[in-house]
Formats: sequence, C-alpha cells, structure tokens
Amino acid sequence: MVNSARGAVGRFAAELAVSRGITVLTEPDEGSADAALDVVGGPRARAAFAAVRDEGSYVTTVPEFWVPGGQFTADRGIEPVIVRAEPDGRVLHGLARAAEAGHLTATVAKTLALTAAAEALDLLQVGGVGGKLVLVP
Repeated sequence: MVNSARGAVGRFAAELAVSRGITVLTEPDEGSADAALDVVGGPRARAAFAAVRDEGSYVTTVPEFWVPGGQFTADRGIEPVIVRAEPDGRVLHGLARAAEAGHLTATVAKTLALTAAAEALDLLQVGGVGGKLVLVP
C-alpha cells in the first residue's frame, strides 16, 4: 500500500514497486495490506498503518508524524521503519535508468524559461499546479 500514489514521491514509489512485480494498493481495507509506505503523514499515516495486517511492515518518510502510542503500539507486531533520502550516486543512477526504461514518469504541468524562475516560484506558492514545473535555458 502506498498513500498519495498520485503525488511525486508516492507515484515514484508505486511505479518502482510495480516494476519489481509488486501489486500496489492505494485504498486497501483495514488489515489487508502486507506492507504500507507512508509518504504523507498525519491522518493518512494512521490510515496506512491501519491497512497493514498484523505482523506486516510499515515504512514512513515523514517521521515527525509518527508518534508512538495509540494504533502505533507494538502489540500488532509491526515495527515502524523510518526512511530518509540520502545523496547516493548509485541510487540516482538506478533511478535515471528506471526513468529511461519508462518505469518512472512525471507529470509536467508547465515548462518555463529559466528567466521566469520567479513566476515558477509564485505558481508553486499558490499551489494546485498539478505536476512539475520545468525550467529550461
């Protein structure tokens, strides 16, 4: 299970999982997923955790939202794992190869000249862009 599979991080995670033969769910029933990846936090993190079967796996990229207690107790046999991205040339090379092979896609909302960087920043601050902004020379 990947929450926010339509967002940038969740989408890449889901696409990479599918490219490895993993079935990805976005809205599983409670306790029906073998594993969950939370890339959002907050209430969606709690929903992702609830979707994991007892003794399953739960991974989050937003540890500030993971608070022990409540449903995050260890009595379900789930040991939460926190993952942080670290710069790694080998990983970036692998991601580039996955993109070249069509396993990673990005939605481009708008392409702007590099000189329009201030406009791009304004668009990002307003929100609702619906994809990536690409700046070109």
